[in-house]
Amino acid sequence: MATPRRPILACAVACVLCATLTLASAPQEDNPLRDRAVALDAASTIAAAAAEKRATFDSIARFPRIRPDSYAPEGAFPPAPERHHIVLATIPMYGHFMPIKALGEALLRRGHDVTVMTEKPHWCETPLERKFGCVQLPPSGVFAADTMTRMTQESSYESSYLECIEEMANHHENASKVFIDTIRAIHANKPVTGVISDASTIAGFDAALAIGVPVVTSFPVQLHYAIEPLASLPAPGAGNSRWMSYPNRVLNFAIKALLAPPMALAFYYRLNRVREANGIPPFKNVHDVQGLYGPVLAPTVWGHDMPHAICPNVFPLGTLVPAHEHVPMEPELAEMLASHRCATNGTLYVNFGTLTQLTDRLRDALIEVVTAPTFQSCVVWKPNPRHVDHVSAALQAALGKSRVFVAKYLNNPPAIMAHRNVWLFITHCGDTSVGEAMEAGVPLAGIPQFADQPDVCQRITEGGFGVDLGHKSHVTAAQLSAGIEGILNNATRRAQMRAAYAKTRASRRYLGGPQRGAQIVEAHLDFRLGDQLTCAHIDPVRLGTVDAVTGAVDTRLWVQAWAVARTHNLDSLMLFSVLPTYFGLKGLSLAWRRLRRTLFPSAASSKLKQE
Repeated sequence: MATPRRPILACAVACVLCATLTLASAPQEDNPLRDRAVALDAASTIAAAAAEKRATFDSIARFPRIRPDSYAPEGAFPPAPERHHIVLATIPMYGHFMPIKALGEALLRRGHDVTVMTEKPHWCETPLERKFGCVQLPPSGVFAADTMTRMTQESSYESSYLECIEEMANHHENASKVFIDTIRAIHANKPVTGVISDASTIAGFDAALAIGVPVVTSFPVQLHYAIEPLASLPAPGAGNSRWMSYPNRVLNFAIKALLAPPMALAFYYRLNRVREANGIPPFKNVHDVQGLYGPVLAPTVWGHDMPHAICPNVFPLGTLVPAHEHVPMEPELAEMLASHRCATNGTLYVNFGTLTQLTDRLRDALIEVVTAPTFQSCVVWKPNPRHVDHVSAALQAALGKSRVFVAKYLNNPPAIMAHRNVWLFITHCGDTSVGEAMEAGVPLAGIPQFADQPDVCQRITEGGFGVDLGHKSHVTAAQLSAGIEGILNNATRRAQMRAAYAKTRASRRYLGGPQRGAQIVEAHLDFRLGDQLTCAHIDPVRLGTVDAVTGAVDTRLWVQAWAVARTHNLDSLMLFSVLPTYFGLKGLSLAWRRLRRTLFPSAASSKLKQE
């Protein structure tokens, strides 16, 4: 018969209490056990304090109990324990600078010194930005207007993506020495304790290594740092749905397997040649180029971006949008937006970013839509500087000056999106523009122009807060009109899109925004704990192979099987025998199901009803 446990537990507790009371009541000089207990207690207190320090980074990463700046009053967060001097490094592209600027503002509010190295002098001209130290760099000659015009007017998104990678390598070759010399001069004047570098700005990593300080990576676009197989994520620039069919998954992986490894290796060796010429230690591997040996901060919002497992050193932060409340909107624009006409019929906001130059065909198609007799809304349009006069003259002639505001530069785009009378935002689906739109809650209509923008347009369509109007080279004025007026003239649909944004609000608040990013930067600079969270040992090509032929459900089982095979030197058997056999059987199974549905449609439909 089993002995009851409750009396035993009660006796044990009573004994412990009696011993404790006896020890506490005994004189100190006659009680060596008490001395030992005090010593152990002091040692445990010190150990607990050390453990708390070590856990700081992990607690910030896993249990964020804060809200981003946009949801908290000024001064709501305690100052940092140690003051740092942090340098921000980025390529001369607005969308890559904005997330870093948001992090810099949060660090500035927490009492740190922030210095920006930039090729764009106007990035340091607004009142809050003047609090940054700003160092003007000579132009690197890359991502220039002519280059970006050529990329945006190419028919193929994939080729423009490859051209972006080429420009990244060109920037590293042209700017690495300049970045190194500049940061050494900054460091000599005021010691630098850390660098935040845009993931595309390899020269920023060189600069950090040159003065021996830690670097934090800012990843500016949709998150593709997966801990699990990359085959389940669409190839960048393809614009594929997150729900790829099985053949598409295999094709997606085949494209990556054929193109990614040789491109990555060529890129890797090219970067290392530049590092060798500048006296900087080479990258250890491709993972090192991606910044996977330290913290990676990403403007990711679950509900918009594709959900997938990520490495523990990659931190999704939600939207990273800088503060814009200190920048006033143009008075004439504010007056127009507040007018009765714009309040009654809404306002269409058109902005394709700072670098995009629309083709004449697409520009004229949009003009045809907004100048049609049936179009009743107001229009705010920021065209490329080369098109300003043409667009302004065409719109004012058809609509009159009271309904039109055209300018090559706008003081406060987020304030325009957040205005209650702006009903639709036509965008190129740049990551920064979409992040600002998410904060404002304005419905989106996208026409992607280059690089990863088709993917972003696909995600906003799947998320329900926007639509993809079509391919830039093929969309017609009739299709544009149907898509645009289908939103402007449908209050129910606009309300549904705004409600879809609301579903991401909890995710954005939980992820923490720029304020949490600032805390992660502090934890890494204080304790270097981000170095202990990497998963750069994972082989994405091997895992991608497994995922491509097995599917997401049994991926984990295959990964474990492959680990066992590697232990016993059976890699070749797995690669050339087991996996092809499984792939063949699965293909035959799919073919048989399709044939059965074709030959026996009634049986297939009855089985579907039963399920």
